[in-house]
Amino acid sequence: MTGSVGGVGERQIELLLVADDGLVYSMTSRLASAGADSKTFGFAIRLVDAGATRPQLVVAVASSRALGVLKPGAAGGVSLGAADQLFPRLLNEARQPGQVVSASVRYFRLEN
Repeated sequence: MTGSVGGVGERQIELLLVADDGLVYSMTSRLASAGADSKTFGFAIRLVDAGATRPQLVVAVASSRALGVLKPGAAGGVSLGAADQLFPRLLNEARQPGQVVSASVRYFRLEN
């Protein structure tokens, strides 16, 4: 999968993958500068189970300051945990004074 995030400006950008099992993975390390105002990304993703199609989300989160809740764990893994637990914590952090957060979401499906 490849893509780009435009209109970056001075904001912090975090790239997330929300998998079909509800787990959220940080893909931020895959972001590369593509100019003064954009970033590109690329990563491999494959269908493990040959069953039905699998919906996935890619979420780009832009913020005025770094969001601690979106930093991978100390173990170095990219998993941020379950979406139903992560996104409420992200919303609480986004509501902090002086913090400005926006997000863009794209849906895709993995198919055989």
